[in-house]
Amino acid sequence: MILCATSRLAQSLRWQDDRVEVAARNTRWPTLNTATVTQWFSTLAEEAQLRGSAGATLSCRVLDRFEEALLWERAIDESLADGEADFFDVPGMAAAAAEAHERIVVWGIAPLAGVATEETHAFFRWRKKFLELCSKQNLIDSAQYRAAILAVIGSGDMRLPHKVYFAGFDHITPHELRLQDLLLARGVAVSDWQFSDVVTPAVEVFMLAEADAEHRAIAQWAAKQLAKNPEMQLGIVVPNLGKSRDAIEAVLDDALHPLMSSPSQVEAPRSFNFSLGKPLSRHPLINVALELIAFATLASSADEVEQSRVSELLRSPYWSASIAEADTRAQLEASMREKLPATTTLARVRSFSRWFDRDDNQHLSQLMTHLAGIDSTPSQWKRRAAPAIWAVRFRELLQAAGWPGERRLASHEYQARQAFMGELDKLAVLDDIVGEIKVRDAQRRLSQLCNVHVFQPETIGEPRIQVVGMLEAAGMHFDALWVMGMTDDVWPPPPAPNPLLSSESQRRAGSPNASAQVQLEFARLIHQRLLRCAPQIIFSFSHMDGATELRPSPILAALASDRGIKMDALSHPPPLGGGDDYLALRADDRVDNIAPSVGEGEHIHGGTGLLQAQAICPAWAYFRYRLGATKLRAPVEGLDPSARGRIVHEALRSFWVATKVSAALLALSNTERSAAINIAVNAALDAFDADHRDAPLPPIFRALECERLQHLLGNWIAVELQRELPFTVVCAEEKVTVDLAGIECNLRIDRIDELSDGRRIVIDYKTGTTPALKKLAEPRLAEPQLPIYATVAPVDQPPAAVAYGRVRIDDARFEGIAADDGLLPGVAGVDSDKGRRVFKAQQFADWQAVVRFWRSSLADIAREVKAGEASVRVVDEADLAYCDVQPLLRLAERRTQWENGMQPLA
Repeated sequence: MILCATSRLAQSLRWQDDRVEVAARNTRWPTLNTATVTQWFSTLAEEAQLRGSAGATLSCRVLDRFEEALLWERAIDESLADGEADFFDVPGMAAAAAEAHERIVVWGIAPLAGVATEETHAFFRWRKKFLELCSKQNLIDSAQYRAAILAVIGSGDMRLPHKVYFAGFDHITPHELRLQDLLLARGVAVSDWQFSDVVTPAVEVFMLAEADAEHRAIAQWAAKQLAKNPEMQLGIVVPNLGKSRDAIEAVLDDALHPLMSSPSQVEAPRSFNFSLGKPLSRHPLINVALELIAFATLASSADEVEQSRVSELLRSPYWSASIAEADTRAQLEASMREKLPATTTLARVRSFSRWFDRDDNQHLSQLMTHLAGIDSTPSQWKRRAAPAIWAVRFRELLQAAGWPGERRLASHEYQARQAFMGELDKLAVLDDIVGEIKVRDAQRRLSQLCNVHVFQPETIGEPRIQVVGMLEAAGMHFDALWVMGMTDDVWPPPPAPNPLLSSESQRRAGSPNASAQVQLEFARLIHQRLLRCAPQIIFSFSHMDGATELRPSPILAALASDRGIKMDALSHPPPLGGGDDYLALRADDRVDNIAPSVGEGEHIHGGTGLLQAQAICPAWAYFRYRLGATKLRAPVEGLDPSARGRIVHEALRSFWVATKVSAALLALSNTERSAAINIAVNAALDAFDADHRDAPLPPIFRALECERLQHLLGNWIAVELQRELPFTVVCAEEKVTVDLAGIECNLRIDRIDELSDGRRIVIDYKTGTTPALKKLAEPRLAEPQLPIYATVAPVDQPPAAVAYGRVRIDDARFEGIAADDGLLPGVAGVDSDKGRRVFKAQQFADWQAVVRFWRSSLADIAREVKAGEASVRVVDEADLAYCDVQPLLRLAERRTQWENGMQPLA
């Protein structure tokens, strides 16, 4: 019998033994008998019960970790006075109490005289209550169960193997020492398992810039090792594997399986395997099940839910008619984002869905049925019930909601579903521990069960790369090993003595995490075992974590000193590949910077937005305006900035339609002007409500918005009153079409004023920030809105000025450029000192030259659109702040190509 410190080591020893058997070909022997101490104790207890020699203690039901935590919570709740539990983190206290109890049973820690704290006294009250509850319900915790097994072993009532090996135990507990003594007393030969150690491994130490660079270096190293020898067994050791797992998995997939990134390849065999899975609740299939139950819980009390959660549920393939109604569900979600507020109720979602499918085409018939199944929870859900009853109701609910969807489940999805059903069964056996509970508590307990269940689908094939935690690597053997994350804040692990027991008593017992010395000795033992795992070993650490400088682990520093490695001059790993390596991973190379040209009669929507995107990044213009790609709108409470802007524009339009000329504005008294503004604001809000009949502004919100708009417009009209030249508003919010090199641009001009001498001024309202004036003189017009307005007028009669109107509560003013000074307050003429700072005389002789430059530059950009120019060409990535197709530009991949010393394709 080989007792192993970890289940991973037990599995590894069996696997290595099987490989030796296969290599021997003609030799057959039984499978190596390996197990952890806990697994072996369970087997011994079952045998004792079958023989009838188990006794009363071993006949108790053993609590698992989750049940034990719940019972501790109950013990603490019953020990606190009424209402006190609301002021404490009871689950956190329960976790600390369970650990303290285990320390007492396993390590024999007792409170020292005179040093027991108030917390320690409280813990012993909780512990007394916990043991009473266990005795009353015939339950036993795992620590006392192991102690009971040891007692039975000592009594001689169990059959034992002739020889027992202990493998990989770096921090042996008093229980394990007691087990060894009992086995020796029973005549069992006991010894340590001897691994085939590597005596003098070749060691390298690397320092990398930050964690991401460390991850990429590891992935590249693994790819190169397997490229040289596909049969190599590689190990990657990660101290905080749970924290870094996703990042490491992503870089390994990119480096080793770049063509398996599509969802259809999610179950394709990988060349790597993780020893640590993910919480079951993070599996998409199970996450949807938990969300459906959560929505039903909210529906039972008519509580609101974030629309973002409803949207995510609508996008999921794991419930209802996810295939037959997929397109209509996507359209429904997009419409909900525009029409419904950020928080809503399930009843309102159902009502909106019926309105959306109002033509009665039955495009959402199954979705409507399943939403009704979620929303129409019976009245029994409002009353307390035993967890077993809630488990049945949750199963019925999931069936009524069409979970897990239409399509056949893949292997890992089926495994996840079976694991989830097992957690529902676990919920059903909590009746004696938690009693009757509310639906919210039942839903929370089920979520907790799925969170603590670490789910790992069965591995397909024999992966050549094992990614393991620090403890699991002990005793395993590889052809090459990389140990990452060796910083002093991670390794040795920082001490964390239990707060409910005396620190001194824990240090005397040498229990885990008791002190820095305990942790250092433990880390040294692990480190020495790692040095015997492979003939080639790399240790690495990150130099920076954001703005924080990191230092190497003291154990790593000692290792480097022993081997003559200078820590202040560490070698860096080679670059993450190169041209040849990168090209080898591509499916093909193709020039994709030229899109189909615009055909005759083809109309492109976009106006100034199209030209702006083309000037900043041609690919942005192609994806957004020719292919129609855009991100979904984020739902908001009340009005989003875009809606606020539209209302301001409409209010100003209404005001100038009524006022028309500056003389009429000047003739208004303060009271009359305020009344005119109030009429314009209410007209704009009425127009908004008419466009949103299903979700008009609430009365209180409308009153607040009306007050804000009156103040805003009052500030702006005060700016208009500063104008010296008389003017007439000849158009407001007028739609026009402009032809630029064969590209039709549909525009909506906010306002055109005509002066008494016939010259015209174009004004564009801005309720947010305004672009810098210098952008109007750049070779590629990244801000074409004002310049394109100059093309509306005849070639020989351009506008005399173009300006932004900053309609804001603070700093309301005009910004722009004009043919002459004095046309608008604060707007300089092109020949003025201010104008020449932007429009240099060498390039722009006069106002006519500025307008000609705008026409020519816009025509060049339009010709690019027409020709299909669609390259990812960005001068300043800050200009992409409002680009809603950034994922399609693949800027991260573009940077990686530059890092690899290879110029990316355009």
